[in-house]
Amino acid sequence: MDAMADTDRELLLLCAAEAWYQRLRRANRFTLAKLLRTLQGRKFSLQSSHGWWMCMAIWLWCTADARSLQLTPCVRSKCKATSKRLMESNPNLTVFDGFRQQVSRFLFLPSDSFWDSRKTNKAQDSREQIEVQDSLEKIEVQDSLEKIEVQDSHEKIEVQDSHEKIEVQTILPNGVCEAKSWMRRGKGLFAYVRAADLDRNVQPTAPYSFRREDQTTVAVVKMWSKKVDEGFNDHFQKTEIKGVDDLQDAREKEAFLDFKQALVNLLTEAGLRGGTIWKCAEVQASENTHLAIYGKLKDVITALDRQPWVARHYFQCLTRQGPEGRLSFHANMGFGKTGLVMRPGKPDLRIVLYIRRGTGGEHACTQSLDVFLLDSRTPEGFSIDLIIGSFGRQFKPQGELGRGSEGIVYEVTEVTAEEEGLPFDQRKGILMGLADTSLDKFVLREADNSGKHLDIRWLQTCRDLMAQMVFAVAYMHQKRLVHRDLKPQNVLLNHSDSSLGGLSIMLSDFGCTAFLPPEQQRLPGGRRVGTPGYAAGEIEKYQPHGMKCDVFSLGVTFQAILQRRRGHAQRGLILMPDKHGHKHHSCNYPGKLVGLLQGMLKKDESWRYSILSVREDPFFNQLTWGSSTFAAVDWSQY
Repeated sequence: MDAMADTDRELLLLCAAEAWYQRLRRANRFTLAKLLRTLQGRKFSLQSSHGWWMCMAIWLWCTADARSLQLTPCVRSKCKATSKRLMESNPNLTVFDGFRQQVSRFLFLPSDSFWDSRKTNKAQDSREQIEVQDSLEKIEVQDSLEKIEVQDSHEKIEVQDSHEKIEVQTILPNGVCEAKSWMRRGKGLFAYVRAADLDRNVQPTAPYSFRREDQTTVAVVKMWSKKVDEGFNDHFQKTEIKGVDDLQDAREKEAFLDFKQALVNLLTEAGLRGGTIWKCAEVQASENTHLAIYGKLKDVITALDRQPWVARHYFQCLTRQGPEGRLSFHANMGFGKTGLVMRPGKPDLRIVLYIRRGTGGEHACTQSLDVFLLDSRTPEGFSIDLIIGSFGRQFKPQGELGRGSEGIVYEVTEVTAEEEGLPFDQRKGILMGLADTSLDKFVLREADNSGKHLDIRWLQTCRDLMAQMVFAVAYMHQKRLVHRDLKPQNVLLNHSDSSLGGLSIMLSDFGCTAFLPPEQQRLPGGRRVGTPGYAAGEIEKYQPHGMKCDVFSLGVTFQAILQRRRGHAQRGLILMPDKHGHKHHSCNYPGKLVGLLQGMLKKDESWRYSILSVREDPFFNQLTWGSSTFAAVDWSQY
């Protein structure tokens, strides 16, 4: 009975809130009608005309505020159960009740000197413009001194406004502007600690999207203004970041470099020097007790349109459909405050609609699923809250590390380890979909103790796999990542129906991977990495090494799969490549293949091929061997 009474009370409250909202919308129409009746039949003097226009402006302002929910009080906390029940009636959505999160962001915080220098520069530029304007007006109109003074005052106001704030756009990977904000004194710029690439076929537009130094990948930096006050400093722990060496995570390093470049594009080099960059992490995990909705954007919009009371009075947002069918949300930021327009992206994009707690209050917010999971959000009842791994092990995703044609890679914690009370660091790991086999196991089926001669069939199989491996390593090197342990055991294979010879590869085991900063050409030595027999000479000698160490390991891997030579080890059969096999079997290898292997296996790193040289090698162009002709590799299919 008590539960039914609570439900009835919530329904009545929703009805009352909706009645108030509708009354406000209609009241403005009545006000306009009464105003027109009052003015009807009067002779419009200047004074009455001004009054008429003033009433009209007030009417328009009230109408806009009423329609955007700015005059509607929030009853979210008193109608949660009913709102949840109504939204759960949609089978295409997942509704979960609260989640925990621990936010981590980059923050650019301008100093007082930053704003003072902008004020000085703007004032100087404006003073010159005003002098020119004054001289022109004095020549044209000698008796317009009062008009000039008014013009000067207006220009001074514009100067004051322009140097005190900077417009910031929040750009999505699809190139759409999600929202706009203003950076002023007391505010900084927030950005994610994970780098993002601009979608294909979208042209980069400065300052928020641009080509990275490798000139092959396009970054997009999603940033927005953030008020920095005592409450912020109590909520976040700040660590100043002077360079990439202050960060340990390779993904954070890439995001830092992208953020820094976006700041230069937006504020110039001098502007960047006028502030500091911080990494801000929440002091402790926070609990969000509000409802959240997960599903495709079009399904979320449809559900809110079918339940407008929930949309208006729980999430306090309105749905809109713009030009070309673009879907968006208009969220109310609070009583009497301006709204926030959010454009998440394409209709099939999976998003999460939730209530965000900002410095100015609570409001609805949308994020794509991968971005939502970045902040260690663990909602209860979430559809992908549990991943079943091998041997029945269960994992909770803490965030998405990346995705490709073969699946998604998550950062996870193991549930069973958590129940056993293991420390957090011992429970962390990464998880991806299981592969069908590994490259070494696939080749061992064809191998024997002395190796096999190369034939047309095997060359075609190997050439397809080699091209995929080259493409994968080239992508890593574009991201400034050096694998340092490439070998057949770390190349996984999946059977596919694509044109890739029926097999597609995935690189794995990134335990030795390191990030190479753009300002550096080599990684420091002194540490044992890689696998003997596959590692380059500079690594085996503990010397500094660059990206070309991966090219050497890849060349030995090519040797191993081409030769099909096996040996015995304690753990069973393994591939045992002969590094000089291309010399011993040169009469049995195509000349272009011999040249490729020689370039990849140079002992001197300075003479060794780079991964781009490998990709451009004639071996991957049209190849004729005997009576057989192989088509050029189509790199676009990867």
